[in-house]
Amino acid sequence: GVYGPFSVTNGFATAVAAYGDEAVVVDGGETGRCAVVTAQTRLVGLTFERGWTDGDGGAVKSGVLEHCVIRDSLACGAGGGVFGATLRDCFVIGNVSTNGGGGAAACRVVGSTFVDNWTYATGGGMSGGSAVNSILWGNGAKEGDGEVGGGAMVTFSCVGDTNEGFT
Repeated sequence: GVYGPFSVTNGFATAVAAYGDEAVVVDGGETGRCAVVTAQTRLVGLTFERGWTDGDGGAVKSGVLEHCVIRDSLACGAGGGVFGATLRDCFVIGNVSTNGGGGAAACRVVGSTFVDNWTYATGGGMSGGSAVNSILWGNGAKEGDGEVGGGAMVTFSCVGDTNEGFT
């Protein structure tokens, strides 16, 4: 099913989509973030799409995301898809930011894939934070590196060597 945005502002929560069931999509409707949660909130197996914010984190701000898809979102700050979260085994696809980290910014990333994310600054895939055992490929940036920027520490990962970005 498709659901609207939600927030967890105090304490923590866990949202889990059952595997094999119909996809659980949280749709920001291009009018707001899909989820704003506390750092302790765990989100598992959800798809976040069409988020928007005039700040950081177009789809999701904070939390722990596992086996999630974050796609087609926009931040007029950093982290077009996600800002300030932990991502494990996620797909981050088709997000845009104006201030770095088209896919994600200031995140801890493990075993995730970033494809076709863009930024008008640096780090089309991700900016800041860290990534291990991940794939960053086919992302673009107007300034600087198309895959990784903003001092992000990336280890044991497959990183594209071209800027698929702007001309």
